[in-house]
Amino acid sequence: MRPRLILLLLAALAAALVLAPAASADLFTPESGPTQNAQDIDTLYKITLYVGIVIFLLVECVLVYSLIKFRARRGGPEAAQIRSDLRAARAIGMHWGTFENLTDEPLDEPPALLAAQRAQAGLAPDEFDVMKIGETRRIIPTRQGEKR
Repeated sequence: MRPRLILLLLAALAAALVLAPAASADLFTPESGPTQNAQDIDTLYKITLYVGIVIFLLVECVLVYSLIKFRARRGGPEAAQIRSDLRAARAIGMHWGTFENLTDEPLDEPPALLAAQRAQAGLAPDEFDVMKIGETRRIIPTRQGEKR
């Protein structure tokens, strides 16, 4: 992950932590009413807000951790193995390059890795391919086991 993106995520997390106490100063919450019922509702609102902030921060931390830990998965025989396990007559690699900032690999590396896996598995290019950026294909369905 790029250092600039990590700094941006950390800055957003810090901003959330800095602004959280402002909620108790009625900056983000409605003013307390004059009656006991209004004050009870205000207290419940603040409790809900604080619980929501804690849950939000926990989810964000897990998300950032997951992005950093699992972003480096590259290559491997998974794609060709999954195609084989599904007994698919044809497969198309998807989503390479969708999230450019979450990987250190060059944009054209996943299609090249798939081509190597395809050759190693002995598959023809039309049996497992990757579409070019912006490419549209019309897929004609076939019966199971039938070649087109």
